[in-house]
Amino acid sequence: MRKSVLAAEGTKFLTKGISKRVKDIMVSPIKEMRMIAQNYNDVISFGQGIPYLDTSEEIRKRLAETVMTKDISKYSVSPGLLELREKLTIKIKNIGIMADPKSEIMITNGAMEGIFCAVMTLVDKGDEVLMFTPGFSSHIEQVMLAGGKPVFSSLKEKDWSIDFEDLNSKITKKTKLIIVSNPNNPTGTVFRKEDLLRLAEIAKKNDLFVIADDPYNFLVYEGEYLSVSSIPGMKERTVSCFSFSKEYAMTGYRLGYVVSSQEILNQMMKVHDACSICAPVISQHAGVIALNFGSSASSAVKDALKKNREIIVKWLKEIKGIQFVIPNGAYYVLIRYGKKQDSVDMALDILKKVQVETVPGSAFGPSGEGHLRLSFGGRPEQLIEGLRRLKRYFEELI
Repeated sequence: MRKSVLAAEGTKFLTKGISKRVKDIMVSPIKEMRMIAQNYNDVISFGQGIPYLDTSEEIRKRLAETVMTKDISKYSVSPGLLELREKLTIKIKNIGIMADPKSEIMITNGAMEGIFCAVMTLVDKGDEVLMFTPGFSSHIEQVMLAGGKPVFSSLKEKDWSIDFEDLNSKITKKTKLIIVSNPNNPTGTVFRKEDLLRLAEIAKKNDLFVIADDPYNFLVYEGEYLSVSSIPGMKERTVSCFSFSKEYAMTGYRLGYVVSSQEILNQMMKVHDACSICAPVISQHAGVIALNFGSSASSAVKDALKKNREIIVKWLKEIKGIQFVIPNGAYYVLIRYGKKQDSVDMALDILKKVQVETVPGSAFGPSGEGHLRLSFGGRPEQLIEGLRRLKRYFEELI
């Protein structure tokens, strides 16, 4: 059963006059834990996925020059600056996606808005949406807000790979689409090529759409990233969502983009226009600069997070009473704890006793319960201190 962290802490919500679709959803526990952690001193955060690096000096310097020399005070066209879309076609070509910049790319307020537009465009009331569990928490709320029904297919905990027997058993006449994130948040799984090819065949056989939420596609330590859109016959039924946030350390810029067929994007544009008109123009210019000068910045982010991965894996192996699968991508690891306590209560207890912010596994669907997600995007010295506290918590306090 889903459980709001804020509600568990006693936060009150108005219910009279509030729409059922909003009453039925909740703020992602990832963000709830961040809000609650603000009430404590000296908190070490393994919570929200934010890389500790700042946007590179080169990008910031050139953006400052752009602010002074270009008119950034006006809306762009709803699909986004054509210059940015043209540069993105070159970037996504490297992962096997061919796209017309004028009709098959749309710039969004982060990948999150892109997913929201896709869900609102494709999901009708009563439609079933297949999603993997553990999987990103906000997908659940977006589907429910659209009137759809999340249907969970559990990943195999041994390596967090797709369980195709379970997946096929969940497909019904009401199934409309599949949501997949690669690398996966919260497990750090990089899905195998053969598994994604098999997933694509299932989508084609059952006439399903796919939303590919891939903001960590650049962050693969072991294995190889494959875009679902690059698989023959899938582009016309897939909406691929990407982001500048992690790759260029630009989370606050709220800049993402989606790639799909012209026919699908023409419909998604209606939702995009209704909720945001266009992505922030200043951020779009920052995106152009990042694509021009950001290759070293992207490498710096990946190198830093790879070192963080080594730190967290080393420490977690030394903590008695927990189990985990080493992540092959992204910057998250999901740990199973041995105590019989629901993950919201566990996360709150850890925060109160050792001032370490984690994310309850229940946020990520039924298979997440009994786990905690740790983001290793923080500064190395903070990771080490936080891991010391977690070791003390698991080995001494419980």
